[in-house]
Amino acid sequence: SSAASRPASSAISSKKSSSAASSIAAFNSTCAYLITSEWTTGFTSSIRIKNNGTSNINGWSVSWGYTDGSKITSSWNATITGNMPYTATNLSWNSVIKPGEHIEFGVQGNKGTNSAPQKPVLNGAACK
Repeated sequence: SSAASRPASSAISSKKSSSAASSIAAFNSTCAYLITSEWTTGFTSSIRIKNNGTSNINGWSVSWGYTDGSKITSSWNATITGNMPYTATNLSWNSVIKPGEHIEFGVQGNKGTNSAPQKPVLNGAACK
């Protein structure tokens, strides 16, 4: 039963069409950056990853950067690393996104040179 001992991602990858290089490339999901609150010098935002596919997303990562000098000061429901670009990765309890479901994580930050919070482009395998 060597197939049973293989990691789930290997089993999923081998069942995908030949056009999919790996299970990560096969994500059928979208990401959205939502401004949830703003004030004179700051903002809060939620980033939503929605699984539009038919199989689980097991682990996710999203990257973005602000071009106006905005800076993140805190976050929740994700581990944030880096600085222009920032990268958010899943926590243990929100790593799996089932088909038709979504997860959200949030950030709070200081605005840059713009009077309105910037909505950056989100990058990552889950953001197609």
